[in-house]
Amino acid sequence: EGFPKTDDWAPGELVDPPRELVDPEVAQRSLAGLRPLARTSELIAKAERGERLSEDDVTFLFSARGADLEAIRAAADGLRKRVSGDVVRYVVNRNINYTNICYFKCQFCAFSKGKLSENLRGAPYDLDHDEIIRRAQEAWDRGATEVCMQGGIHPDYTGRNYLEILHAVKGALPDMHVHAFSPLEVWQGAATLGLPITDYLRQLKEA
Repeated sequence: EGFPKTDDWAPGELVDPPRELVDPEVAQRSLAGLRPLARTSELIAKAERGERLSEDDVTFLFSARGADLEAIRAAADGLRKRVSGDVVRYVVNRNINYTNICYFKCQFCAFSKGKLSENLRGAPYDLDHDEIIRRAQEAWDRGATEVCMQGGIHPDYTGRNYLEILHAVKGALPDMHVHAFSPLEVWQGAATLGLPITDYLRQLKEA
């Protein structure tokens, strides 16, 4: 299922986006007289009551456009105001890409190194634990409270490698929050250890 664009703007262009994309009041005026579908309103109310939405419910909401999308946006903004108000929070972190060696060939990736890309975008690397810790410590010393760690799907990595990376960082910096690993890395770790995903996720969390 696809949805056509209703304007010519695209991210990255050196022109301002349509005001209805950035100004809620303009968006509401552009939809004056239009009402969201009854199901959209029912699902918003269900979520606001704290009831769990089904996969079909969520899929339906993701397809929202026009007045339905504006109703969802308004409900989300209302939740944001109740929970956080207008205080903007942020996290100081550092990204640590511990390896760019990867046996997958994802067409969107601009940084992985495989047999067909060894001479592109710099040399292949696989950081050892000392270097990962050094970078994490450097981030901590500069005020970071979190490190984000992600890398290529290294053909020699097993689930133990990912656990050892976590042990290394948390052992050196127990108060550093670790935001790590893509779904594919988690899958790789679980598959190489012969574990269900849920069991491996539990091990990562405990590490």
